[in-house]
Amino acid sequence: MDPAEYQPLDALLAAYVAATLSVPLAALVEAHLELRPQSRRYVADLATLGGILLGEVAPRPLREHGRVLAAALAAQPDASAPAAIGTAGAAPLPASLLRLIGRDPAGLSWRRVIPGLKECPILVAPGIQASLMRIGAGRRMPEHTHTGQEVVLVLEGGFSDVHGHYRRGDIEIADDTFRHRPVADRDGDCVFFVVRDGPVRLTGPIGRWIQRLRRDEP
Repeated sequence: MDPAEYQPLDALLAAYVAATLSVPLAALVEAHLELRPQSRRYVADLATLGGILLGEVAPRPLREHGRVLAAALAAQPDASAPAAIGTAGAAPLPASLLRLIGRDPAGLSWRRVIPGLKECPILVAPGIQASLMRIGAGRRMPEHTHTGQEVVLVLEGGFSDVHGHYRRGDIEIADDTFRHRPVADRDGDCVFFVVRDGPVRLTGPIGRWIQRLRRDEP
């Protein structure tokens, strides 16, 4: 499956245009737009369509007009969108994620979750968690599903699961209908930014044992 054809991505981009996403999820989408020109064109088309539809309804007061304006400006196609200030390893971090992080990425603290997987929490709040994650080259993660929605943006390297192969700039959207076991590409570590609104639920005997060791996960 080509990740660009994965339909939940269309719904995510539409929600971005409508300015209904949380701050970290909006930053994830903006980072995707920096890395994927074709998605910028799609979002610009959605914004144009939204403007046409708005012209057919009675005007109402606009809430959070600053955020909506910023989203509309970011949605415009820009072949020169920046993709390099700071790093998440060898590959540069998109500017939108640097703004969200708000500090030098070189000073971020990583912790080991399980062998082969490291995490750097960026934002932890009730009902939402945003983190940078790193899977070691060639490492296979435990099989798991999700108790809510998880959105992953690949920043460096790549990984594969039963749904496809994901590389820098690709997004995978998972929920409780998913059961997968990501495997990092063998030619380098896979670094990704993830936003989730519910904890991961590991499956299988080994997964359940690991889950008991991580009771403190948000």
